[in-house]
Amino acid sequence: MPALRFRCLTWLYDRVIGPTTRERTVKAAIVAHARLGPGASALDVGAGTGTLAMMLKRSQPDATVVGIDGDPRILAIARRKSLSANTLVTWMEAMAQRLPFERNQFDCVVTSLLLHHLDDTAKAGALVEMRRVLRPGGTLVVADWNQPRGPLMHAAFLLVRLLDGWANTRVHAAGQLALTIARAGFANVAAVAHFSTCCGTLTVFTATNSAAGGGPNPNGDLR
Repeated sequence: MPALRFRCLTWLYDRVIGPTTRERTVKAAIVAHARLGPGASALDVGAGTGTLAMMLKRSQPDATVVGIDGDPRILAIARRKSLSANTLVTWMEAMAQRLPFERNQFDCVVTSLLLHHLDDTAKAGALVEMRRVLRPGGTLVVADWNQPRGPLMHAAFLLVRLLDGWANTRVHAAGQLALTIARAGFANVAAVAHFSTCCGTLTVFTATNSAAGGGPNPNGDLR
């Protein structure tokens, strides 16, 4: 699915997302919690126009940063932006449920405003794939819509639910995204920041891959 649902709106992505989601503030929080060290490797899943991946690279110039997205048009924008800014990021076209990487390849995996586009099965598949490519002890950082914090945020989130589907956003509206992340096998799932926006409440979650592999947690409990 195109980043703004319709291909004809792709060119407007940065102009729309920036002011409506407090993009720079939220993504700065993601970068801070990613804590990339020298020589680290990071993967941005659903990289969009590349803003987050470029911020990660700037935060640690010695890190290797890869951005993947399933939309070739938005990746073209990301490539142009990084070339213009002289920021070296590797861009690849791929789907979150089928990441083209070896097991345990990355020290950190991040994703921002991707999961609410996916149905429950695809959410689970994408998260399991993120765990598969994340090394044991590696960090996952997720930013996405969460249960609205107050009536104003609840009203604002209705537009997102209408655009992206009631089923796709059910987990988010119910405040169950942390549980969904844990069910994919991640440990230490924590909500570390909340942001009120004109489209609802955005929450940043962190989690760790406690073991090699990447299968789901069979008990479905929040570990």
